[in-house]
Amino acid sequence: MRPIRLALAAVLIAAIAVLAVTAAAQWPKPVNCGSGGGSESNGGLQAGGGSWTNASVATMTFPRNAQVTFDWSTPDGSVATFRVLSPSGDSLYSETATSGSGSFTASLTSGSLGGYGFGIGLTPPNETVDYNYDCTTES
Repeated sequence: MRPIRLALAAVLIAAIAVLAVTAAAQWPKPVNCGSGGGSESNGGLQAGGGSWTNASVATMTFPRNAQVTFDWSTPDGSVATFRVLSPSGDSLYSETATSGSGSFTASLTSGSLGGYGFGIGLTPPNETVDYNYDCTTES
């Protein structure tokens, strides 16, 4: 009777091990889908005199359901308004400070709508923001 119990226990342990390995192999894992950064300014001097002022954004595309984290700061420690816009133009993040960070889920596909915008608002003028972002998705 004891050898039968040992054989059943061995089969049960082997089955549990196979299920655990299979579950671990098929479990979604985070995968890097990109990182980068840049600088955006909302004003400056024009050649020949005068100045220009305009809100500006750089656009990036991310896969649907990607988790995007970002941070930003002003190079000179002054206050600026940093913005993140969805492909449809909705504000996902806006903060007026010397630096900040945040995250969002890329719920909209970019396609014909354009990309997600990282940039600076109009006020105060003549400011620059530097930003970095990281994107992860699940496999």
